[in-house]
Amino acid sequence: MSGPSDDATALEFSSREISHRQLLTDYAGLSNGSGAEGGGAPEPAAETVLIQAALGMPEVLRLALGTWATDGAVVLVHPSVEVTDSLVSSERITRRFDECPGL
Repeated sequence: MSGPSDDATALEFSSREISHRQLLTDYAGLSNGSGAEGGGAPEPAAETVLIQAALGMPEVLRLALGTWATDGAVVLVHPSVEVTDSLVSSERITRRFDECPGL
């Protein structure tokens, strides 16, 4: 059993369609570069990012995919949860997305 083609629609947001190929390249902000060994830019270090669920599904998904693709971890926080210094420290957060950085 084979999966969908790279050009098949993976996601639809309003009037925007994202193909399976675009999901990790264009949409998540990643490239298919080969890293430092291949002469490309070095791979980013894995991060643990905090993402506010209130940013909305398209933005949360974009940020999460980009993080996971670089072997990072995601801490998704419900809007009713207070983000304390203790939470940030215990989860070892290295980057926060409390406000929408834009698509």
